[in-house]
Amino acid sequence: VFTGKGCVASLRAWADDPIHSLVYTHGHVDHVGGSGHFVRDGEARGHAAPQVIGHEAVEARFERYRATNGWNLAINARQFGGVRGDFGMGETPDFIPTTTLWPTHVVDDHDSITVGDRSIELHHARGETDDHLWSWLPKQRAIMSGDFLIWNFPNAGNPQKVQRYLSDWGAALRQMAALRPEILLAGHGLPIFGADRIVVALTDTAELLESIESQTLAIMNQGKNLDTC
Repeated sequence: VFTGKGCVASLRAWADDPIHSLVYTHGHVDHVGGSGHFVRDGEARGHAAPQVIGHEAVEARFERYRATNGWNLAINARQFGGVRGDFGMGETPDFIPTTTLWPTHVVDDHDSITVGDRSIELHHARGETDDHLWSWLPKQRAIMSGDFLIWNFPNAGNPQKVQRYLSDWGAALRQMAALRPEILLAGHGLPIFGADRIVVALTDTAELLESIESQTLAIMNQGKNLDTC
């Protein structure tokens, strides 16, 4: 969101080329809210606007955020201590900035794009969200995992947020591990290098998610409540 300006500045520290595409790993505001800064930068340089790639459920998420703006501001204040209303571009206090770009290239289950000599495979799976994409660059043996991996205990859900999909999430992580990538770029945190280390990170997280779901189902099916579980 408010880091979008910083991302553009960092990019321009080493490249002046037009931005070909923005890929939304999912529609959470910290991953899409700064997208307007990329358009502003391109306009200043005389570049065409980038295509914006996202899963077909991203638009419905944006619509829901705008219909429940006050609610989302309130629940994120409880969880994260607040969401800035002014994102450095003069917006009013909106949960999702009005300058957020909507997808122009919509993905369903899978797709691929080519940028220069790089082929990028896009895969949909449910996990922290229902609109998540992860990317595989076969030539570079690199995965961009989005928030399937965040260098923290996975955000498996809480009573104030929409449903999250632990078994699907674990399956997606195992699918990534089966590719034995040499580079993994997570949605949050540092990159990981080396297939063995990456496989451990992915499969350990998958096992944790599967354990959370199985233990929760067992407690639910015993009819226990929060005071007795």
